[in-house]
Amino acid sequence: MRNFFGLKIYDTTIPRIVRVAEASFYGQPIVIYDYDFSSSQAYIKFATEVFSRENELKSA
Repeated sequence: MRNFFGLKIYDTTIPRIVRVAEASFYGQPIVIYDYDFSSSQAYIKFATEVFSRENELKSA
């Protein structure tokens, strides 16, 4: 799949866990609702990966 889509595929995997739905129910982003939770950290890692890749593409 990576051969076909290339840079459209990211390395970060975000787990689908009920706690994310709980945060949505309370109207909060998961990183505010529970910063130390595994899904929160995964979203932060994903955002970092997106920004890093954008910087790489701008530099190329």
